[in-house]
Amino acid sequence: MHTLKTAPTIRTQVVVIGAGIAGSWLALKLARAGVDTLMIHYTGSDRGGVIGSSARSVGAVNTSPMDRPDFRAFMDELGQGQHHPSVVDLLLQYLPEELDELLALGDFKKIKLGVALANGNAGSLVRRLHDEFRAAGGRMLDTWVTRIVADEKTCRGVQYQRGDVLGKVLTSVIVVASGGYTGLFDGSVKTNNYGTVLGQFLCSGGAATNLEFIFKHGYGKPDLGALTPTEELPGAEVYGKDGVHVEWLERELYEGRGTANHLEAFKHWRSNKEMDFFIDLKFHDVYMKVQCINAAIGDVGAESDRVDTAVHDLMQLCPFEERIALERTLKPWVQARERIDYTRFKEIKPRFSSIAAGEVFRVRQIAYFSMGGIGHVNGTTNLANVFVTGEAMHDFGAHRVGGLPWGLYLSLSRFLSERLIDLLGAGRFTATRDFDLIGVYAHFDQSLLAEIRTGLYQHQERNLNTSEAMEFIAWIRNKRRELIDAGLSLDDAVAWLVVAEAIMLASLIRTESRGCFYRHDHPAAQDELRGYFSCTHYDQYPNTVKAKLVPVAELSDVVFPRLDIETYQTAELARHER
Repeated sequence: MHTLKTAPTIRTQVVVIGAGIAGSWLALKLARAGVDTLMIHYTGSDRGGVIGSSARSVGAVNTSPMDRPDFRAFMDELGQGQHHPSVVDLLLQYLPEELDELLALGDFKKIKLGVALANGNAGSLVRRLHDEFRAAGGRMLDTWVTRIVADEKTCRGVQYQRGDVLGKVLTSVIVVASGGYTGLFDGSVKTNNYGTVLGQFLCSGGAATNLEFIFKHGYGKPDLGALTPTEELPGAEVYGKDGVHVEWLERELYEGRGTANHLEAFKHWRSNKEMDFFIDLKFHDVYMKVQCINAAIGDVGAESDRVDTAVHDLMQLCPFEERIALERTLKPWVQARERIDYTRFKEIKPRFSSIAAGEVFRVRQIAYFSMGGIGHVNGTTNLANVFVTGEAMHDFGAHRVGGLPWGLYLSLSRFLSERLIDLLGAGRFTATRDFDLIGVYAHFDQSLLAEIRTGLYQHQERNLNTSEAMEFIAWIRNKRRELIDAGLSLDDAVAWLVVAEAIMLASLIRTESRGCFYRHDHPAAQDELRGYFSCTHYDQYPNTVKAKLVPVAELSDVVFPRLDIETYQTAELARHER
């Protein structure tokens, strides 16, 4: 240790790891209540890019589901049986007040589903929260966390690295709000979160849930790092560089089944990863006019004038020289009140080729959001005095989040702040205890990260084959052992490799396709697994991850106490091999 530079020890009551919307909201509430709070963030670009997905968010809060009389049933369907059982109660109890407070701190606009930041970027709002936090007496530390020092009985703090200086923070409470692990997946956008803190948490004995679920979008814009709302895609053309159309997908989009066929789109993009495909919206206006005709034809009580008007509007859009031919084609369909389906739409589109214009963009599945994360019950983990909020804990749903994550983060952070304030005030947390620094530096290995991402693509996303998956898991374990034996136990890659193994094992035990998780050998969802979470845990000395499926109703029994599932794991993998 004498050759290493060390910083003076920092002491505080609460450490919040992560300074996005979830961590900042919680830290601000604690600081305003007089709790000595330190928020750790990292602004460097030497670990895969600038961290902080919240700052690149549009800051939307979807409140519309809360107005539904069937809100609880809707959330169960939205999450396909995978959402945390307390989500609905948290949102109903806390979100209205938290949203009012948020609106007072930023410039928001009303949208159809709720509210969103007026400028479409949350960076300024997050910085405002940081300013408010400091004004309330909070402290911020720009550094990289390399170790969580906590176990089932004791929380001591975190070890960190800033440049060539090592340091430690002693604390009674740790809150992990570090974002997700989507960056480990091929095609991830707007994130440089590779699950480093999640892996550190697992290395300390923590549990993780639902890591196989990543929110993926079948119609992403990889060149822009953006999603495409599926409601914008009906009538779109889909074709490759060779001009060959993906007609089955065009037909699905024409019929408005864009949201329902994400899995089918995933399979297509995965099977053709080296090919470029494009979405072409140049016939969108034509499509809209055609749908007006279909609506008029389908309305049995509609006056003939309504049909005539819809046809007239389409004719007016058509180039003059093509109108006679178009009218000749349309007339028998309209007179017979027959719907203009996809095949008929293809027949009339060439009449509009000379005036058709619209956006064309490369399309690909993109990974966007972590749907699993640190195992918890209402933000409380199985490690002593370690809590979680934000995307780091996201067991919110297997399929899609419906624009609700920010609402959940605000609500859970309110709940946790009140709980921590009460517990700290009652003296329920033990005094901070010192620990020894591990005298090694943590490195960021870009090439090894690329290997892990490639392996997850090949063996988890593209084709989950049990025997090949186990070979990849063996590679993960050997690589992790090599790093540890070389004295690189704090390298980011050790954490990534723990998370990657947990993802693989969670994927193997989920013998179904659900939401954005697809298995070609189990292509359908299994009703009996609807309410089951995958749970994973890392054992340091055998250097292996264990996994099992647990009914959500029994989640607390799994998170508390620590998982004891070696026998189950062996039997489960044997079943897969059969």
